[in-house]
Amino acid sequence: MDWRKYIYSNPNILLGKPVVKGTRLSVEFILELFAAGWTESQVLESYPTLNIESIRAAFAFSVECMQNEFQKASRPLASRIELRDAQPLQKDSSLETLQSLRHEARY
Repeated sequence: MDWRKYIYSNPNILLGKPVVKGTRLSVEFILELFAAGWTESQVLESYPTLNIESIRAAFAFSVECMQNEFQKASRPLASRIELRDAQPLQKDSSLETLQSLRHEARY
């Protein structure tokens, strides 16, 4: 399923949380309903702007997010950190230098 047909993010809607197009219902909210024990029928009856495809898209979006997070987390630490112009630490390096290097690291 191509969730992009149903899910999008706009910084002006719910602070940029992914929502179902044409609604103010976030993917997070829809998943919370199911986690709380709601059935598909209950969700569709309570939120008529949703349809079965938009609910499935919410799950597909979540699966893709989880897969991406797992891939990031499973890479070796060295490949996740990108140091720009980092100099080797000297014995007398100050706390400020360490903090500066930590800020330059990209995860």
